[in-house]
Amino acid sequence: MHGRLRRLHVWIGSAVAGVLILAAALYRGRPSDREHDPGAVGPLATPVAEPTLEAPPPTRESARPRSESSPEDPQGRDRGLTVPDAADFDRTRALVRFGTSDLKSLRRELWRLAKSTDPAALAILKEALASPSPQCRALAAAVLGGSVFAEAPALLRNLLQDPVPEVVCAAVRALAEVDSDALRQWGLPALEAGGLPTVVQAELLVALSRQGDESAIAMALEAAVTGADEELVAALLERAPGLPPDVAVPLFQAVIGTPGSSAEARNQAFEALSDVPGPEAAALLLEYAAQRVSAAERRGAAEALGTIPEAAIPAAALVAVVRDESDLQTRIHLYDAMRNLADPEPAVLLDAIRAESDPRAQTAALLSAGTLVGMGRADAAMGTYFASEGIPLLEASALSPALEAEYRMRAVSALRNAGTEAARAALDRLAQSGDEAIRHLASRPLPRRPP
Repeated sequence: MHGRLRRLHVWIGSAVAGVLILAAALYRGRPSDREHDPGAVGPLATPVAEPTLEAPPPTRESARPRSESSPEDPQGRDRGLTVPDAADFDRTRALVRFGTSDLKSLRRELWRLAKSTDPAALAILKEALASPSPQCRALAAAVLGGSVFAEAPALLRNLLQDPVPEVVCAAVRALAEVDSDALRQWGLPALEAGGLPTVVQAELLVALSRQGDESAIAMALEAAVTGADEELVAALLERAPGLPPDVAVPLFQAVIGTPGSSAEARNQAFEALSDVPGPEAAALLLEYAAQRVSAAERRGAAEALGTIPEAAIPAAALVAVVRDESDLQTRIHLYDAMRNLADPEPAVLLDAIRAESDPRAQTAALLSAGTLVGMGRADAAMGTYFASEGIPLLEASALSPALEAEYRMRAVSALRNAGTEAARAALDRLAQSGDEAIRHLASRPLPRRPP
């Protein structure tokens, strides 16, 4: 699943101390975490989270990964690139003519051509468009989309007939940048006629929907509602996070609410929703986390909700869902979401922590509480509770043989995130008395505090 490409989960059931240390060194954590602390995990595992405190949590990357088959990089097309000279032209021309397996270098050299107005740059791009390599043709299309060459729209229109769907997709994205009217004039009749490869259909629908084309939006929603073409729905979800919220939210809602949608499609929609700005996406995820659907789907919605920074939903509404939730992992994901709320309402979270009876879920809740303390977002009552009751609970959890390694690591992370004098003292004790993995984590330098 594309939203999971930025995750590295290390699953360890029963491990000796040396393996736990290795996991602690290598584990990278979940995308919602701002610094990642490691931990060997048990059968109910969720990655151990320890956000750093100097920056807001990052959003997920676009669900459509930038890969060698989708090689353009609009975020970095001008990063550190200089206008090419004659020697650069010769080098790039050689890469295009003779081919290369080093697509990273080819990408960089072709993007440099977009900074030039020299006819030699355009000539090289034309050669790249005629290359037998689909990757080279797709790269050239992307470069034309970011160039100032007057011939770019005509060259891209010709590329719409390429036999390789991924190349056509690159041309669609580029043409949307340089000649959206031409894309609409070709794309709508092509969609209505049918017969396009699925990925091209999805690329066109998303590109035209981004431009506000009502026909394309209606086609995309119809595909989502019927769910008849699961491959098309999956391709739409993969590309849809870049859509404006008023288009994206109804599209994802249609997928999630369609009885025929597969569990995989629903979970993909949950993940994609976490990339959509605005309060509607967070509210929709909370709504589905509260529904009596399968535990796996509630878990997917709650996990996606936990990755949204500054989620504009009431803490009380989140806690109400937690209290009605029987699935442990869903509750843990909801507790994870609490530290990212626009208004975490510490008093509400404190009531939830006190009411939580499962030590594993309580540890997750205390991790959010410790993070809020360390970020200076906790009120006086939460600070007092964390110092007097939370720290002893976390220290005991970190040493408890009854808890899986994941939760013992979470307890240490909560102390590290809080960073108070009392929390540091508890970490010093754990660095001397825990098992080897706990000692390693407790003795690591603390996350940086906010200024």
